[in-house]
Amino acid sequence: MASFFDMVIVLKKMRKNQKDHTLALVKADTFYQMLKEIGVREGVDRNVSMHEMLQLSLNFPEFYSLKSMQLCFEQIQKGQNRLSLS
Repeated sequence: MASFFDMVIVLKKMRKNQKDHTLALVKADTFYQMLKEIGVREGVDRNVSMHEMLQLSLNFPEFYSLKSMQLCFEQIQKGQNRLSLS
């Protein structure tokens, strides 16, 4: 998945519990624009429930964590696999 977002990934250094972390982030607006460009969505409006799941935090709602996006898409895939088995 990272390769799909390579051109738009923002690396942001953050400090949590006295440790430095570098997070791979994608701007929310860019995420929805990319979904529109590949034909997954018709518009670029934010999906509220998806936005709440993917946003880095309430303090940084304009960024989505690449790790959170990957986990979300894995859950969607598991759900689709369950539906195809039934």
